[in-house]
Formats: sequence, structure tokens, C-alpha cells
Amino acid sequence: LWGGNWLKARWAELTKAGGITSRPYALMVEPTNLCNLKCPTCPTGAGTLGRPQGLMDVAHYKRLIDEVGDLVLDLTLHNYGEPFLHPGLSEMIRYAAARRIRVHVSTNGPFFTDRAVVREVLQSGLDHLKICLDGATQRTMEGFRVNGSFQKVMEGIRLVVAEKKALGLKRPLIDLQFILMRQNE
Repeated sequence: LWGGNWLKARWAELTKAGGITSRPYALMVEPTNLCNLKCPTCPTGAGTLGRPQGLMDVAHYKRLIDEVGDLVLDLTLHNYGEPFLHPGLSEMIRYAAARRIRVHVSTNGPFFTDRAVVREVLQSGLDHLKICLDGATQRTMEGFRVNGSFQKVMEGIRLVVAEKKALGLKRPLIDLQFILMRQNE
């Protein structure tokens, strides 16, 4: 897992060597640039993204992972879209995890309403699940997560944690994002 490519990159970083001696070992892939919310600081939510919206083709994704899978250690499956809007997300996670790539996903959280779906996500090989809450009440959350439901996200968090415990899993690491802003401090 911690092969020569990563070692070259770390050595160059530690010794402050000039030039690039390794290939990238971290990859960010955007499964979709669609979103269910209208967050004002996000190009997708604000409507300023400036490129066509859509879903990444799973076959194209698999070709990409096949091409770089021996170099990549960390895969981030989100950017300017809500990854859980992609119907093939669990398949994408499983495909990368089978290559021993650590997979990270960030979500705005209202998708964890069905026990079977939650179990599928938890058993996919996902290493890190970040749930973006950004508020401690409906009022403070919706100031940033426009059209979000605090209650739905909280219920989803409880379900994810309960199912992870019931399955006896150590992964994924689950953390909550709370970006401090004037309206939620």
C-alpha cells in the first residue's frame, strides 16, 4: 500500500527536493456536479459553475481507476456536487476499495433514510464519511445549507452510526463538518 510512488513523494516533501520525483498518489473525482441544495458559496448551488451538469459514467470511472490504481492511495469522491445523487456511488467506492485505495466522501446528508442503503454504503469499503451539517438547529443550518433539513440529516446520522455499530465496523470514520460563519457561531 505504501509503495514506491508514495515514498518518492514523501521523500521529496521531507527533503524539500526540487522537481517532481513521483506521480500523484491522491485523486479527486467528481461523480456528479448535481446537488440537492442551493448553498450560496458553492458554484453548483449558486448556479455559477459554468459547465454542463451530469453524472460520471461508471465505466469511464473504472477505466480511470484501472489506469491510476497502482499509484493512488487516497481517492476523494466529491467536489462541486452531491455524490449520493449518483446511483452508482457505492459501486464506485467498492471498485476503488478493492484496489486498496482509501476512499473519502463528503455529503450534505439527507440520503440516509433507508437501512438497506445505509448498509450498502457502510459495507462498500468507504474509509471516511464527512457529513456537512453547518448548524445546530434548522435555522442556523439553512442559513448556509439552503433547502436542507436539519431533522432529516440528524436522523440519517443516527441511522448511520447505529448501523455501523450493529455491523461491528471500524470504518468508515464518520465526522461532521461545521463551517463556522456569522449566522451559526
